[in-house]
Amino acid sequence: VDPYLAYGDPTNFGRSLSQKHFDIFYYYVQYHLSFFRARYQMLREPSVIAAKGIKNNELDFVFIDANHEYKNVLDDLEAWF
Repeated sequence: VDPYLAYGDPTNFGRSLSQKHFDIFYYYVQYHLSFFRARYQMLREPSVIAAKGIKNNELDFVFIDANHEYKNVLDDLEAWF
């Protein structure tokens, strides 16, 4: 779960990259995980929104590449718990 969005905040590592860079990252990850296609699903959206579309006990594992600010991490954890 990752929206792969450029936030445009140059004070934080990685956030000064353009949207084009994040689109490239997304396709890079898709390509390298394609071998496991039947075993995973990538959701390109904010994790709090993605969590609303998942039923209880539907997942064995979720990887959230969170926005690393405290409130956002807490929101992600609460949404998926």
